[in-house]
Amino acid sequence: MSETNSLTQKAQEWFSKANNDLQTVEILFTDPEPPTDTLCFHCQQAVEKYLKGALVLNNIDFMKTHDLIYLLKLAQKVIDGIEDYEEECLSLNKYGSFVIIVGTS
Repeated sequence: MSETNSLTQKAQEWFSKANNDLQTVEILFTDPEPPTDTLCFHCQQAVEKYLKGALVLNNIDFMKTHDLIYLLKLAQKVIDGIEDYEEECLSLNKYGSFVIIVGTS
């Protein structure tokens, strides 16, 4: 398998997982009182996985992280205008895996 095909396959795996998170969000939205923390967690996860997929597709290395701002900064190298979403990524960062600790705010 060529490097390009390998990168494409890995990126598709990230995109597939992100689509699953979005499907979960859509299901949660059908509930009149959805668990908003869970809904926002899956939104954060979807964005994280889409960014990682885009980075893989463009052969840009990244460290293991859930930090959307870090991933967004790397993605700016290859996606024009993505910096416009920094505020949204900052908001979603609050719901990432690295900050979910029971008993804290």
